[in-house]
Amino acid sequence: MGNLIAALDGPAPIDNDSGFHLGGEYIYNGIEKFPIVCRFGYKTTTIANLDARSGLSCGIGIHYWWLDFDYTWVPYGDLGHTHHLGLEMKW
Repeated sequence: MGNLIAALDGPAPIDNDSGFHLGGEYIYNGIEKFPIVCRFGYKTTTIANLDARSGLSCGIGIHYWWLDFDYTWVPYGDLGHTHHLGLEMKW
């Protein structure tokens, strides 16, 4: 019915603090030729000067034949929120 994918990495740059990134997505294939993808992520490398929610991100993706539409929400503490939209065409 669906697939769950998870990922974890721990970058250690020489010019900044190390941290970790955690992410995942769940692909729901319940509707024929119309899979829906729910995504989440958290990274500690962006919260050094912001609050803990600033490392969070989540989004949704919809695939319809040769079109992919993606939406992502990312908070940045006192700086506000960002919304990312993506459209990909495959042929």
